[in-house]
Amino acid sequence: MYIKNIELKDFRNYESLNLQFNKNVNLILGKNAQGKTNLLEAIYVTSIGKSFRTNKDSDLIRFGSEFAKVYIEAVKDDMDSNVEIIYAKEQKKYAKIDGVKLKRTSELLKNVFIVIFSPEDLKIVKDEPEKRRKFTDRELCQIKPAYYDSLSNYKKILIQRNSYLKEFEIDRSMLDVWDAQLARYGAVVMNLRNEFINNLSCTSAEIHKKITNGKENLEIKYKPNIDFYNERKKQEEAFYEILKKSYDADIRQRTTNKGPHKDDFELYIDGINVRNFGSQGQQRTAALSLKLAEIEIIKNETGYAPVLLLDDVMSELDLERQEYLVKTLSDVQLFITTTEIPKSLTKKFPDFTSYNIEKGKIVGKSVQELSNSMQLNMNVIQAMFSLDNTKVLITYTSDDRVDFRELLKVLSGQLKCRIELRQIGPRDKAGIVGGLGVCGLKLCCSSFLDTFDGISISMAKNQMLSLNIPKLSGHCGKLMCCLKYEDQAYSELKTKYPPIGSRVIYNNKQYTITGLNVISGNLTISDGEGLTIVSSKEVKVIGSGKDKDVKKK
Repeated sequence: MYIKNIELKDFRNYESLNLQFNKNVNLILGKNAQGKTNLLEAIYVTSIGKSFRTNKDSDLIRFGSEFAKVYIEAVKDDMDSNVEIIYAKEQKKYAKIDGVKLKRTSELLKNVFIVIFSPEDLKIVKDEPEKRRKFTDRELCQIKPAYYDSLSNYKKILIQRNSYLKEFEIDRSMLDVWDAQLARYGAVVMNLRNEFINNLSCTSAEIHKKITNGKENLEIKYKPNIDFYNERKKQEEAFYEILKKSYDADIRQRTTNKGPHKDDFELYIDGINVRNFGSQGQQRTAALSLKLAEIEIIKNETGYAPVLLLDDVMSELDLERQEYLVKTLSDVQLFITTTEIPKSLTKKFPDFTSYNIEKGKIVGKSVQELSNSMQLNMNVIQAMFSLDNTKVLITYTSDDRVDFRELLKVLSGQLKCRIELRQIGPRDKAGIVGGLGVCGLKLCCSSFLDTFDGISISMAKNQMLSLNIPKLSGHCGKLMCCLKYEDQAYSELKTKYPPIGSRVIYNNKQYTITGLNVISGNLTISDGEGLTIVSSKEVKVIGSGKDKDVKKK
């Protein structure tokens, strides 16, 4: 079973959304308060018609709108199916399956199986009983439609009874009518809860042993608020008698004190109550065992692997628990909300798709942002698509060798085409980025150069330039390409003049050539006391300075 796509209209902070999903792993990326959990919530409501965050359907409607729509397409037994739910401010919500309007929301059950795992679920073990009851109810409602109906009826009657208990005058005969109904539905609730928790205890115990390498034994015990009887009729009668005995206390406190709405279950590791005496690590491991057991129970009860929603859970688990969670979920469609891509996932799953959410919209995330989130030391320069969009070439620079395999997986999931990542040098980078040189013209590498010849400091020396490396360097940080252009000209011009170091006669006095300007044809000469600039035509060469005569050409 997996979800193919979703359409949202005015749901939470989504004005409109149409999204295709990967049947394996879907990463929902984004900063806090952008709408990641809202998307998971929209998926979840299609399973039982209720949110896992609020009991008020009006909270699901975008501010300023009158209604909200959630539509999904799912695949089950190789058959396509769709679910549509409409929430309206002025009327009750309604649901459709394959275009057919349902009479009751409970008819959604056994259509799409979904399990939610959030940081709040890590508190199941140590928080108040209400959290554990909610966990139990949420699971049973999916796999046992009879439980959903009985629980819904029980809650409705309980609300009516509690409301009546707040009246000034109480007619005990009226309470007796409600008590009979509470006992009937409550007995069903308790019976199914006991059955589920026994199953949960066995399944989670096996999982817990694997997580702890057989070092710890987990046990779960049902703690009903009233005496429990396996026989449903006997349970109903016992519950009814308890309600009658509680009349005075209920009237005095103006609420119903006894019943399955006060139930709880307790977790024990090696016989020790985890809630009271377990370490934080033991509590988290127990909670993880519960959620994984929940998935296994759905598989066994329905024959289908449920869709798993992981709402920012990875950041709450250490690496060991992350790896175990990922290892056991290979046959389950995953939706994972996170601020960054977890490496434990990318290593395990070769096929996944990531979506970047910003203010209720799917936005593209740059290659550079993805590389930064993966802590890759690379500077992305350019991405170029082929004309048929079947290939994209991404160029980057880096001082080190980059392992971009994880990045390649993410990009492949997003772009759905062949991707080539190519590392380039600083000269190629300058050619792509472009800019203006010190001459005021466009950089040669970005305008007409297609190859790069070797440039050396000897060329600067040959052109008698000041060896100031920053001034001789271009945008790329390397020696400027234009040094190459003029080097041959300087070499040819120098042959027309005596080399530096040559001895010459000027005004009947001997000098040594210390400098040469091939453009002006002037020489800088020295007699040991000072420097003089003269034209090359005004001197007579008498020696090379190496006891070799140099002929003036």
